Amino acid sequence: MKCAVITPIGPGHQERYAFCRESIEAAWAQDQGRFDSLELLPMWDTEGLHGRSARRNDGIARARALGCAWIFFLDADDLMFPTAFASASPYLDSHDAIWGTIYEGDPAQGTGAVRPNQPERLETLDHLLLTDPFLSLQMGHFVRTEVAEAVGFDVTMDVGEDFKYYLALWSSRRCLKLNTPLFINIRGAHSTGPRSGHGGQWRQAVQAQILAAMAGRECIADVTCNGTAARFLIADPFDTVQSAQCRGKFFEQDELLELRRWLPAGAAIAEVGANVGNHLVFYARQMAPARLYPVEPNPASLALLRRNISLNGLDRLVDQRGLGVAVGREPGYAGISLPEAHNLGAARMVVGGTIPVVPLDT
Repeated sequence: MKCAVITPIGPGHQERYAFCRESIEAAWAQDQGRFDSLELLPMWDTEGLHGRSARRNDGIARARALGCAWIFFLDADDLMFPTAFASASPYLDSHDAIWGTIYEGDPAQGTGAVRPNQPERLETLDHLLLTDPFLSLQMGHFVRTEVAEAVGFDVTMDVGEDFKYYLALWSSRRCLKLNTPLFINIRGAHSTGPRSGHGGQWRQAVQAQILAAMAGRECIADVTCNGTAARFLIADPFDTVQSAQCRGKFFEQDELLELRRWLPAGAAIAEVGANVGNHLVFYARQMAPARLYPVEPNPASLALLRRNISLNGLDRLVDQRGLGVAVGREPGYAGISLPEAHNLGAARMVVGGTIPVVPLDT
């Protein structure tokens, strides 16, 4: 079984590819796993006229012509991990694409470590969507040649093309992220030239793709605290509150645990500004309240709040009369201002609007 290693080489990476190639040859010499032959396919673009996507697509076509069953994509500023071929081999029959844990290093300094806080494994599209993209997948991975050819890379994109390709694979193919490295990410050595981009542009493009992929899809995050489980519907994994839930924690969990020390069991709790129900579910799961009274006026939060009440079986415990209204000193009407993207909790009431305002006592 033949494997091709495809490496686009853009401006500023000509010299770095020598180290990249050396790492591939060293990994092959150490343990080639189930592969029996290897093709190194450097795809040169030293003036940056074609872009990474076009060069990777060209490499896929060459790999197919050479009869390569599998491809390993490796950027020129990164290194192949010594055990990459062996680590992927047990999964070649059961999967179409295989990633490893993200490993960062500086061989010149003799340093290296797994990037902290990333999940040990990824096996589903939902898990991928709920994981911060900085901690989920990177380019160093194996993929069946015919699968890579069917999906391909978007040549119109200079940033975020990698994640568009990942999402296409994870939406339709058998994909896996292992708890072992397949490559070493060398940070701070990005390519330059007219088709390059910086990290901020990449993150903006990837966030838009993830949100589009989640539209109309019910992605559920599981949260466990003190051995007790809770569940939350996630609409925006980059939201301040929902991102904590994606990591398996309540937002402001330490503060909530401290609050639990001061409030006795059997309390009636009014949660003014319940947002998506993070605190509400904590009260229900951790504080044994007699009754919960959430108040939430923001239409963007209400669908999530209602679903989270249902997901956690709280319909009888929660009095839902305060959903869709705001509280204020005097009765009236108000509108909503949301000054921060990805932060539903920053919503503020403004004068003028159609949302009923009533005194809390009422």
